[in-house]
Formats: sequence, structure tokens, C-alpha cells
Amino acid sequence: MKKTEVMMMADKHNIEEEIIEIVQKGNTSKLDVAEEIIQSRNLESFEAFEIIDSMVNEGQLIKENETIGDYEIKVAKKA
Repeated sequence: MKKTEVMMMADKHNIEEEIIEIVQKGNTSKLDVAEEIIQSRNLESFEAFEIIDSMVNEGQLIKENETIGDYEIKVAKKA
């Protein structure tokens, strides 16, 4: 694995941890969480949405109350 790939994976992990912290503090709208990450990490919007969606798909976050273009998220409880 290239050094840049390792750095990108580590950064993604840090972003995932930050997303979990944001949700635990009470901000549960996917759009609002993405906006905070975009501002704090200087990411493109699609990157923030991809990370949130992957966290839902991996079971780290749970999707609830889906509306057009947005949904509420909460942190999945660990077994």
C-alpha cells in the first residue's frame, strides 16, 4: 500500500470519529452533519456524503426518518 493510501485511510478514520462525535452531541441530520464536516475538514460535499453513506452501509450509523435528500442518523450500538 502506498503511503498516500495509508494517510487517506487514517484521515477517513478520523473523519468517521468526528462524524460520530457530532451525532452524539445531538446533530442528527445527514445534511447538517455533512456541512459541519465539509467546513471543519475542507472536503468536497460529495466526499462528506460518501463517508456518511458508507458508515450507514457498514452499520456504524443507523438511518431513520428518511425524506427527500436527507435523513436522520444515529450511532449504532456496538454488540
